[in-house]
Amino acid sequence: MHEVAFENVDASLGEIEAAYLRQTGRNLRIIVVGSDELPLPVAVQTYLFNSQIITLPKADPREPSRFHWIAPQQCEKTLETNQLLQRWQKDRELSLEKVHYVSLQESMANGGGPACLRLRISLNREQLAALPPRIFLDAEQYHRVHDWIVKWYPEQLALSDLADATLVEHFQQAVLAYPYRSYFVRPARDEFNSIKLL
Repeated sequence: MHEVAFENVDASLGEIEAAYLRQTGRNLRIIVVGSDELPLPVAVQTYLFNSQIITLPKADPREPSRFHWIAPQQCEKTLETNQLLQRWQKDRELSLEKVHYVSLQESMANGGGPACLRLRISLNREQLAALPPRIFLDAEQYHRVHDWIVKWYPEQLALSDLADATLVEHFQQAVLAYPYRSYFVRPARDEFNSIKLL
């Protein structure tokens, strides 16, 4: 975390540490990055704190945990973040084996999206078994979504298009045709009848 991430640092960290200890029975290790080593504007520009830490599978439960870090490419190209990541990789206590850099320039230019790197939920075997079988990405699922995108996404939009009622209808049909929509919402059949165009 950056040293200015919280307004009331001590109180906030105290709550987080206590909650972590209650949930896991272990003490939380917090790494605080100072403004002197990473100025806040650089942290924002590089999206370092939107990175993802992946826990690698273990062959034996007694093995120590091992991690890979997935970071925006800006972190590799920026001196301060590059040095931080190299230092953490050399810290044996962190067990950080490798850093992977991902190109997110287009996503970042569109106002965000790098946060998707850290949207991760760890599930145990029972929780995994309870998920719908088609929720995991494989070749078949990839092609289903790809075909939906090709069919429904417009290749370009002009400002004048936004006043076209047929475009609204097109998007409504696209939402209804989304292959995995039923996992998220079970709407009434006439759900779009009440939509008002503003």
